[in-house]
Amino acid sequence: IDAAKYQKDVDEAFGFDKKGKDKGFWGLYKFAQKFPYKNKIYASFIIYGNDRGIILSRLLGAKHIVASSGNIFKYLITDICEENDYVHMQDINGGCLETITGKRTEVVPIKINVPNGENKIVEELNKIRGDRDIVGLTCISKEPEKDMPLQTAAELIIRLNEEHKLPILLGVGAATRKYADDLKKMGVINFIDLVDATSICDLMQILVKCKALISVDTGTMHLACALGVPVVTTFYKKLNVEKWAPRDNMYKCCLIDEDFSVENIIAKTNDIIKEYQTV
Repeated sequence: IDAAKYQKDVDEAFGFDKKGKDKGFWGLYKFAQKFPYKNKIYASFIIYGNDRGIILSRLLGAKHIVASSGNIFKYLITDICEENDYVHMQDINGGCLETITGKRTEVVPIKINVPNGENKIVEELNKIRGDRDIVGLTCISKEPEKDMPLQTAAELIIRLNEEHKLPILLGVGAATRKYADDLKKMGVINFIDLVDATSICDLMQILVKCKALISVDTGTMHLACALGVPVVTTFYKKLNVEKWAPRDNMYKCCLIDEDFSVENIIAKTNDIIKEYQTV
């Protein structure tokens, strides 16, 4: 919700808690009844086609419901956006809009505004960093095959310290917590451990303090791109490149999908920091 509400041109953001208070059909129905814009919605776009989204859009009274897929309840859709010829997710989602307008959609960069206000974590980082550049590290995703090998992360942290940079480890969840603990067991301790220590708003305020983010294919990487942070992204799952990789003509990013050596990652990181050193 926070990532959405701080996005440029978003006026309001609402959360649907499918695993909590809005769980099940009754929860979905109650959510729809209380929704402030019920029966005032011109269009609903189901960008990750699913039946729940289709049903909810119908209950909310959307005039147009557009989805790229759907199963049992697909017959409830008023406008159907079948699988188009696009490959990248931004193009696929933009293609849904073409169903209504009849015109080709131009994809533009996603931009997120940084939340205002003081942040104790950022204040502490500023005290610790001295004259060092902060470099973020996101090594874990929801799919193990996309994760950075532990040894690679360990060597990256050592190298970043040798180059007088301050590495900070970002992420949430049990897998990321174990990853951080395993690094420490290996004797790699010269990094700031922010695993499970940040909200989305905290994360946004921290990311914009980074000279660069080194990240696997995950949400934090896309968030950093939208914030205008220079990003070096490692796509260990090469099949995801065409569909999910950020475009370097839209974002300050460098894609690595072949040479995953520490030397190459460090070199690309230094290059992108130098390129955007005025940031």
